[in-house]
Amino acid sequence: MNAMDLPAKKSLAVRCAGWLPALVAIFLPALAPAEEAPATTRPATRPATRATTVPATAPSPPPPGVVELTPGEAEAWRDVTAKPTALVERQTTFCMVLAKVADLPEMSEEQLARFGRPAYAELQEHPERFATPPIRGLRKKVHVAKVFRVSPDNGTMTYSQYWRRNRPVWKLFCLDAEVPHPHDCPLIVFTPVDPTHLLPEPDRTGEEDGVPFTAYVAREPYTDLPTLDLAAVFYRIRRAREEGSENVRDYPVLIAWQLKGGPDKSGMGHAKYLILLFIVLIAAGLFYYIRRMAKRHPPGSGQGPAYAPRRDRGTGGAGEEPAPAEEKQAADGPVDPDLAAAAEEFRKRKEAGRDKDRSGPSR
Repeated sequence: MNAMDLPAKKSLAVRCAGWLPALVAIFLPALAPAEEAPATTRPATRPATRATTVPATAPSPPPPGVVELTPGEAEAWRDVTAKPTALVERQTTFCMVLAKVADLPEMSEEQLARFGRPAYAELQEHPERFATPPIRGLRKKVHVAKVFRVSPDNGTMTYSQYWRRNRPVWKLFCLDAEVPHPHDCPLIVFTPVDPTHLLPEPDRTGEEDGVPFTAYVAREPYTDLPTLDLAAVFYRIRRAREEGSENVRDYPVLIAWQLKGGPDKSGMGHAKYLILLFIVLIAAGLFYYIRRMAKRHPPGSGQGPAYAPRRDRGTGGAGEEPAPAEEKQAADGPVDPDLAAAAEEFRKRKEAGRDKDRSGPSR
């Protein structure tokens, strides 16, 4: 039976060998796409996902000194810039802009050097140029005349969700320090940074409408007022009457987030003190000298040389002892003998005449 089975086994093996290529041809195409699919689909999908997702998840930060605004905030800023008003700090838009500017980072000197310094006339006549996004910072040097401290707490600012009730703001009445005649170019600066540590001692203090202020006094052209260098943004125009006048004028309003102090009253503060000290020292020295001379020769003491006419000096006139002939000769130097003999004879004759006059006329 075993011998009978061997041919059958060989026949079965031959048949299986013949079916093997057909099986491979059937199943191999079904298996190949499953193994090669990752290699063919990755290049097609990766660039598409990178191009659509990276910009949406990682926006580029704004340049330094640029205020970020939503479309609604930018529109509100443009609206207030186009309409001059007298009540700047009592508006919600002002608090919004103030909060935006206060969040700007501190700038280095290199970054500040890239900021422009617009002219006063440009701020006053073309405010719309500075209210168009992107809102960029600017530089301005000002003379400070008066400083107020305002906040929502004392009613000088409107209460808003953008600004805490107890957070103070400093309002500075200034003059443009970059023009030849600063008194013709006033402006107003608001800042959340306390400027008092950058300013000298005020010349006077007081209250205006219940709000305390400090002020600095100067004469025209007001260049000896304390100076500040600002990093700020332009906000709007304030239209109001001049102090002590009925004239109405426009004041550019800036909001500053970085301050740099200038020289004390244009560098003249210390010089004035030194000049005053020098004058006091001279007066004290002169007083001491006069007092010492008065002690040396007090009035009515009889001390000091008595007055004698020039013609009587050395001749015994006016209480002066006549100087000896030897002293006179030593003082005057060598004298011609003939001249000395003639002078001596003249002196004897003069004395004889005096004696004759004293004795009176002979009878």
